[in-house]
Amino acid sequence: MWDLQLRFVKETLLLPIARRTPLSPNAVSILGAIAGIACSLCASQGQWNAAILLWALNRTLDGLDGVVARAKGKSTPFGGHLDLVLDFVVYAAVPIGVFIGSLSLQNSSQEAESDHVMYQVSNKPLLRAIETLVGIQSSDITAGVVLGTLISSYFVNCVSLFHLSAVLESVGKGRSSTGELTTVTMPTSLVEGFETLVMYFAFLFLPSYSIALFAAFATAVFISIIHRTTWAAKFLSSLSMKSE
Repeated sequence: MWDLQLRFVKETLLLPIARRTPLSPNAVSILGAIAGIACSLCASQGQWNAAILLWALNRTLDGLDGVVARAKGKSTPFGGHLDLVLDFVVYAAVPIGVFIGSLSLQNSSQEAESDHVMYQVSNKPLLRAIETLVGIQSSDITAGVVLGTLISSYFVNCVSLFHLSAVLESVGKGRSSTGELTTVTMPTSLVEGFETLVMYFAFLFLPSYSIALFAAFATAVFISIIHRTTWAAKFLSSLSMKSE
């Protein structure tokens, strides 16, 4: 929602760094992806402070690669493609890491709260197994469904965003007409890069609430898909009418 406005602010802030870096744009993209995957791994181990720092590093490098490309005259179609692919690898990996780490956090909390009860069944393996199975059914599976819904929303959003982007580029309504700095046009909607940055920080700062946050963010992504599709229906229909 705010990406287009903030993109020029980001360009101004990162340009001095971009001019001095010896790295190629693609190298910056790859380093950013490594930081993002490391963020996921740290989150899965419950190392939340490290995960937060690595997410901040990933977002900084993700913003820097394009600025480096433009500052050094090294913008290429492949560079833009690589950047987007690595972005979505990280977008998928981080919630999975948070999911694993939050389950460990939740299970530890539940074990601590039920210590005064569990001693009664500790010598009864069958009862303990039933307790464990019920815990998986009532919480872990539900959490997994919410995570799956979030990842699924990304899949549908990719189709919605990038097919529309390709269509707009093909009819001359792409980035050249909007003044965007990206490789291809990115039609605006409720959830974009800035909103993703903020929500992922929320995932990492509040892992105990991550499942509720996943559900809220998935809802926002699906709203974005509906909004973008509704806009596309009106805009592309108007183009068809003009061509006739």
